[in-house]
Amino acid sequence: GWTPEEFFALGLQEIDEVIDHLDMLELRGEARINALDFGCGIGRLTQALATYYDRAFGCDISEEMIKLANRHNRYGRRVMYLQNVESLMDTFSRDYFDLIYSRITLQHMPASLQRGYVAEFVKLLAPEGLAVFQIPEGPEYSHPKPWLSMHGVTRGMVEGWVDEAGG
Repeated sequence: GWTPEEFFALGLQEIDEVIDHLDMLELRGEARINALDFGCGIGRLTQALATYYDRAFGCDISEEMIKLANRHNRYGRRVMYLQNVESLMDTFSRDYFDLIYSRITLQHMPASLQRGYVAEFVKLLAPEGLAVFQIPEGPEYSHPKPWLSMHGVTRGMVEGWVDEAGG
């Protein structure tokens, strides 16, 4: 029931709150060049990231979401969308992103895929870069449509994945 303006305003509000929190904790480095919205959908958060970073990239597994994101892109070449099928490392180089943000995405993947993407996040971060992502601890939920299933993992598992990847 939202208008496009309302929908994108909610994305800006979310990113404003995240950036304010990171800045309050003095966690963001000086570089504000490249940001990644992993699991971007139609780009609501990707476009909001473009208000803080020179370039914002959104990736999603859904070709249809990428088409919609491009249709709603209000930032021209500063915002780019791509379909991610397997590995982010096939598209981006190490140390590329100053911020990687992912919310309500990783939980829809089995733990083995979550682990792989968390490792890629660490490798793709610039030296002072920061990954902000959310994975609930549970409960597990199987849905007839697999992409709607929920796969929680413990905080300890995620911390172990980050350590393994060198983060």
